[in-house]
Amino acid sequence: MEVFNDQMMSNRSVCVIIVTFNRKQLLSELLDDLLQQTYPVAGMVIVNNASTDGTEKLLIDRGIINGGETDRVVQSVWDNIVTYYYRNSKNEGGSGGFAKAFEIARDLPYEMVWAMDDDISPASNCLEVLIGNLSEAVGVCVPCRNGDNWTDYVTVDYNLTNPLLVKLDDIKIKIDSTTLKGDYTRIIDMPMEGPLFRMDIVKTVGIPNKDYFIMFDDTDYAYRVSLVTEIHYIMNARLHRKLAIRQNLDEQEWTWKEYYLLRNQFYFDMQYGKNYLVRHFRPYFSSRMKLLSALMRRKYYRTSIIKRAYADARHGKMGMVIKPGSDVVSGNEA
Repeated sequence: MEVFNDQMMSNRSVCVIIVTFNRKQLLSELLDDLLQQTYPVAGMVIVNNASTDGTEKLLIDRGIINGGETDRVVQSVWDNIVTYYYRNSKNEGGSGGFAKAFEIARDLPYEMVWAMDDDISPASNCLEVLIGNLSEAVGVCVPCRNGDNWTDYVTVDYNLTNPLLVKLDDIKIKIDSTTLKGDYTRIIDMPMEGPLFRMDIVKTVGIPNKDYFIMFDDTDYAYRVSLVTEIHYIMNARLHRKLAIRQNLDEQEWTWKEYYLLRNQFYFDMQYGKNYLVRHFRPYFSSRMKLLSALMRRKYYRTSIIKRAYADARHGKMGMVIKPGSDVVSGNEA
């Protein structure tokens, strides 16, 4: 592997990858933030997940892109940033969007990839700080998202050996980031909200798994990345989440999103469990315990979601099988 030193890292080109869906104003604000970075962005891949809110028109009107074609990359130049715009023919979810964005970026002549959703706002020195923490041993750096409306709980371990764990909070070992000491912490999970990758890591690991659709695709990719390099959470690299709302799964109404969370968690265990019992027993045991809990609480509407999530994971029925906004309980898939 190539040896990296501070001087080499300070002169490396960065390609931002953004996945967007029906949030044109937030996207526009994010693009303005990227122009303010103290370390200049050289390239930018924008994957539009079939937005219907005028996102493409906004990008054209601002001169960010020259035009767009479905399922094809259109190259432009905006404020010295080479832009690569791709419009999906349908909404592929965050998983599909990032899979396409990484696929495009992987073949471009850049040395680092900075991944993000459209609803964040990186501090002006965020990229510069992240780059300063990359090294030969550290191939990915993740910014801190702490703010008035959000506190990061960083994942430092994921238990793939104990078949009796049911709750995700017991499987993922998390630490309140406000209690961390030092400039960085080694982690094994990350959201696609600002992680910076060395390009050689992307080429080694490959692209995210689009079949998750939403939820757990970032956990899956982080786990694969952690097998080949260290991932560091950088306290001084700051990023703001504009739409952050922390919800308790036990207190909110279960929806189509919870289906994907459960299905993909079960599927992840089946793929990466480090023993037979985790791969085959833990998803079944977890689903049965969740069913029992729903029945004891008289949350009968949850049972259909749990049963379907487990059955689909077991049979490898991945991708978008329930449309966003669907009423999973009644079966009315809008």
